[in-house]
Amino acid sequence: MSDVIRNLAEAADGESPRIERARACVEIVHRARAYRWVGVYDAGDEERSLIAEAGCAARDEAAHTQTAAVRQGLAVVPVLGAESAIVIGTLDVESDRAGGGLSEEEVSFLEECAAVLRPLFE
Repeated sequence: MSDVIRNLAEAADGESPRIERARACVEIVHRARAYRWVGVYDAGDEERSLIAEAGCAARDEAAHTQTAAVRQGLAVVPVLGAESAIVIGTLDVESDRAGGGLSEEEVSFLEECAAVLRPLFE
């Protein structure tokens, strides 16, 4: 487990109030890869609501699929319920890298990050 993932897991599963843990988590992901913007959302049946964000130039794109949606430098990665595999939240990331794309390695990193965020939603 990388230091980033370890720190993220500790922040998500800490004793602090949920909003403080969420803020710490988005800051960790934001700093890890110098993304333009990072947000964590609650995902309901009909809408999503922002819990915490870091950076600027946020875009909002709903995603309720069980796999990451990546388009033009924006990734919306689902946080799945432990037993239900239902989307309970999302980790959204916007990159400002040349070409606007996110590599497969970055998407894998974000999927790993989303998996350790589950305690924020339990």
